[in-house]
Amino acid sequence: MKAISNPRLFIAINPPLAVRELLFKWQSRLHVSGLLVKWVEKQNLHLTLEFLGDTEWEKVEGLKEVLSKAAGQSSAFSLAVKGMGTFPNLKQPRVIWMGLTGQLEELTHLQRNVRQGLTEQGYYFDKKPFRPHLTLGRVRDAAPAFDRQLLQEVFTSAGAIDSPEWRVERIDLMQSELGRPGPRYTVLESFPLRT
Repeated sequence: MKAISNPRLFIAINPPLAVRELLFKWQSRLHVSGLLVKWVEKQNLHLTLEFLGDTEWEKVEGLKEVLSKAAGQSSAFSLAVKGMGTFPNLKQPRVIWMGLTGQLEELTHLQRNVRQGLTEQGYYFDKKPFRPHLTLGRVRDAAPAFDRQLLQEVFTSAGAIDSPEWRVERIDLMQSELGRPGPRYTVLESFPLRT
């Protein structure tokens, strides 16, 4: 009998389809930059609050309790897409992302509550500050010379995005299953914020 492997989990905010469509359009504008990028598929575009990785099934119920409590301590809030950039920087891009605007203090408060609850359950996180963003793609290691000026022009124009604002009313516990065509994300459970 084959053992059931531990799920690979993360906690996310999933934007509505209109926002994903906008992000997908901006991905398309970046195809001419000369970068070799593994683009995030439209249905997988999300805002990560915490990445947990492989998690024992026995811990999932306790994890759900933490997320329910953290969500219940936070009110619903609004976000919109604004700006674009790369991690760690434009000279050596590894991750291409879209930024966010709106009620970022509420978003940070929610993420802090999630992290604190998880830390109390024995999860460990590095000390890097939370930098809310939506990952568009990851640059492959063997990226050739690319048009940095064109990339900068796209980033500059992204500062004037007229994005639809959306209301964040829940957080999702997500499972990531790695496969040949790319990862498949599934919502295991959603936790409503106060409305």
